[in-house]
Amino acid sequence: MSKGIGKLQSAVIDAVRRANGTESDGEICWKLAKSQNKIGTDGVESSFYSSFRRAMRSLIAAGLVEAGERQLLTSAEVIAHYPYKTRDAATHRLRVRLLATAFAYAEKHPRFTIAEAERHDAHEL
Repeated sequence: MSKGIGKLQSAVIDAVRRANGTESDGEICWKLAKSQNKIGTDGVESSFYSSFRRAMRSLIAAGLVEAGERQLLTSAEVIAHYPYKTRDAATHRLRVRLLATAFAYAEKHPRFTIAEAERHDAHEL
């Protein structure tokens, strides 16, 4: 039985407050793991990741942290958030490099005109 909030839970609460709702749990996990030297050559260490997930679950259950899902609506949001949806270092690095390049290419070489995209969106509604 726990006697109160632990060190990792306190660190999570502080990180969530600093982020002010702008960072995902994955981003917070990576930042805390980095600050505690828990990122190895393979990525976020398994033991730290398990502890982080357990801390998040208990904080959410206690109502100390709010969790919610939201859609990533812009390319900037995808580029900023998606690399942190893994704890694997190679996948993280690949996403960081690839996403920005892919979105830049897509903006320079659109497959559809704006009018075509709007017609499609109107038809889907």
